[in-house]
Amino acid sequence: MVCGDLNHILDHTLDTSLLTSQSRKQHLKPQCQALTKLIMEFNLYDTWRALHPTDRQYSHHSQVNKTHSRIDHILSTGPLLRRVLHCEIEDIVWSDHAPNIMSITTQFASRGYAPWRLNESLLQDDTF
Repeated sequence: MVCGDLNHILDHTLDTSLLTSQSRKQHLKPQCQALTKLIMEFNLYDTWRALHPTDRQYSHHSQVNKTHSRIDHILSTGPLLRRVLHCEIEDIVWSDHAPNIMSITTQFASRGYAPWRLNESLLQDDTF
């Protein structure tokens, strides 16, 4: 899982209130290209977007540009994403960013057999 203020808009159609020339060029920045590579390499999912595929909600407000965007993310692996109960963006209150909240279940699906483990006492048994 990777989470925090990643300063990157993942979906330019849904994740910004105003598509500016600056946000259009954002994907060309080396740090954004590195994040995209990380997402692809580790097969990460945008958790909030997976649960809210068409919603528009923003995690950052720029007073200077008078725009809103979703640049704070929780990225999850597939197995973790299947355990997510909910993922929400709270209201912006004290800063220019909104908290992202995710809850996951701690209960695992039935596991089947436990993994094999060597009985280490057998290493002390000369007859074994």
